[in-house]
Amino acid sequence: MLRPSPPASFARRPGQRIAVLFVAGAVLLEPMGAQAASTDLADVPLAVQTGVKPNVLFTLDNSGSMGWGSVTGTDAHGEYTSPYDDAVRAGQTPGMLATTGAKNRRAYYSPSYNRQYYDPAITYLPPVAFDGSAPGFLASMGSSEPTAAPVDAYLDPRLLDLSERCWSSTTPPDLPRFNAGDFSQNGNCANVSSATRNIEYQRYAFYYRWRGTGTEDGSPGQDSDSNYDRIEIRSSTGSYPKAATRTDCGPTSCSYAQEIRNFANWFSYYRTRMQSAKTALGLAFSVLDAKSRVGFSTINDNLGRDNDSGANFVPLADFDSAQKQRWYGQLYGVGARGGTPLVPALDRAGRYYTSGSMPGAPGAAARIDTVPLACTPNYTILSTDGYWTSRGSV
Repeated sequence: MLRPSPPASFARRPGQRIAVLFVAGAVLLEPMGAQAASTDLADVPLAVQTGVKPNVLFTLDNSGSMGWGSVTGTDAHGEYTSPYDDAVRAGQTPGMLATTGAKNRRAYYSPSYNRQYYDPAITYLPPVAFDGSAPGFLASMGSSEPTAAPVDAYLDPRLLDLSERCWSSTTPPDLPRFNAGDFSQNGNCANVSSATRNIEYQRYAFYYRWRGTGTEDGSPGQDSDSNYDRIEIRSSTGSYPKAATRTDCGPTSCSYAQEIRNFANWFSYYRTRMQSAKTALGLAFSVLDAKSRVGFSTINDNLGRDNDSGANFVPLADFDSAQKQRWYGQLYGVGARGGTPLVPALDRAGRYYTSGSMPGAPGAAARIDTVPLACTPNYTILSTDGYWTSRGSV
């Protein structure tokens, strides 16, 4: 990928200097016993120990692909199992085909191929939310309730019973076992048993495990039960294998209650790229406090356009109670829409640090106090799920 030249806004202004200080360690002439005593090691790089609060502007990719539920390494332009992705895989021109996945292949539900899907080797931790009375002003949102799990804990409060059963014939039901767009019941798996559909399945709580020969590639030719084991998470199965990486189970196995709750946490907090980003970012930034100044921005506005208006912008400020309430509220309220104009987004961040105003942000909301200080460590962290696109040069 070509690296664009830095925009003019990043150029060093006259009079600015960059000093690099190399410090050689010296051993003090102390008794050997004193040198052997335990020493607290600094957890901050020496290069940034200036005594000035750092500025950390986080920029979130809120493009449409962040709403997808697949990460396969080949789904850059369409969710896996979407008409668009299928056309690309077949060497065809996808044109204006839909980019939302049909979720109709076993590999979609296989964590070894679709890394976004539920993986029983991972402990899915609940996110944190602002709580003005809690230590650090943040508290856990709590585990998702398996029988009343939010479709999206951040944006879609509809509740699903993830333990719901359905029935089919001795042949496993076609996928998906629910409507791919809204998770409502569909005809692939019946709501009640009958003489011809009397084999019980889980409508939502299941995954597939690859056991075929060769490399799993998600192709239609591999989409058969001969290549996959199907694991249903159901109450009639009392225990499930425990991976060494699971921290929520017993010493040797996971109970049904532990497994279905872990699945529910994944479903409500990690199922899509955007859900994963919000949950992970919320947890990561929870360790920061008012000793840092933190801000927030997005690459697109809320209509899917390049964000020239300062939409979703939270100016840098001490990460205290008030700022955490603004920052977390904005992070969790962002939807996924539009393209991936990463270069203009980074250009705006540079202009912000240069001038103290976020381009397009209205009035006083754009201003900050300490960005221009030469001794202030200034950082922009940009998270994205794929290749950048742009409307042109910046």
